[in-house]
Amino acid sequence: MTNNHVHLENNQRILTKRSLSTQSSTELNKTKSGSTSKRQKSPLMCVVCDADAHGYNFDAITCESCKAFFRRNALRLQKLKCRRNDGHCDVRFNIKKRCKKCRLEKCIETGMRKEWILTDKEREEKRAKIEENRRLKQIQDDQRSNKNHTKIDDLSVDVSSLSNNQSYLNEFNWIRVRLIQDYFTEAVKLNEITGILSYPSTQSITTTLELFHMPIYIISMRLISYIKQLNEFQQLKPEDQVYLIKLNLLTLCFFHSIFIYDPRTDLYYEPNTKDPYFSGKDWNKTLNKQFHIEMKQLRNDIIDIFQLDDII
Repeated sequence: MTNNHVHLENNQRILTKRSLSTQSSTELNKTKSGSTSKRQKSPLMCVVCDADAHGYNFDAITCESCKAFFRRNALRLQKLKCRRNDGHCDVRFNIKKRCKKCRLEKCIETGMRKEWILTDKEREEKRAKIEENRRLKQIQDDQRSNKNHTKIDDLSVDVSSLSNNQSYLNEFNWIRVRLIQDYFTEAVKLNEITGILSYPSTQSITTTLELFHMPIYIISMRLISYIKQLNEFQQLKPEDQVYLIKLNLLTLCFFHSIFIYDPRTDLYYEPNTKDPYFSGKDWNKTLNKQFHIEMKQLRNDIIDIFQLDDII
């Protein structure tokens, strides 16, 4: 069995568990004025021990206990020994004295990434970024507050002056743009590909399954890592974060692919990575041809907007 098939089976198991852990239920509640329906969300379930989970930890939905356990033991797998010596110990949350080796192997099997454990230096850099993000948000809030309290006496607008001012981003805007760019750069670093050809080779795609297993899967992992760094996303409840990603991820993947496509060479390639090229002809064969044409047309339309709008 190839590495690609092993990774695919693991990913399918993970996605199935995530889907089961984020299902919502609807319950009818009667009130004095009549009956109304309310949508209730079931709690998330840890993919390692089946306990109540509170969100993503090291790229998997887990409880706080498994999160802390993985951080402490992820780099000690070779030193741990199975309690029963058969490697199939029950590690559910209601089991006392759970086998550390089997629990750690379950963490890795369900998708938790030890490479995401930060060193002290990386943790300090992340903390600094968070503080910078908060500072920028405070500046933005202050600017919005000042704008709301500004009294406008003259409603006439100098159109030429307005046009000139909007052609440039202020310092705060540029800092924010660079910060967002850094988020995506970091997301790409955290999701380097393995098991397939590297740049500048061209990786062939012969089936729709391979299309979703390779380029679409790579893009999705990077986008998830990127989105999770955004301050606005972090302010959402964990269950809303999961729902938002599940609802929009596939659309975002195809939208992102528009910007890594080069019509001159008919190739898809993520810049500044070790990713291989993916041929547009293969995308055309595995997807609906009309869909591929519409993707390219959408790309051209967006570029036209960028070129015509000085503010952008």
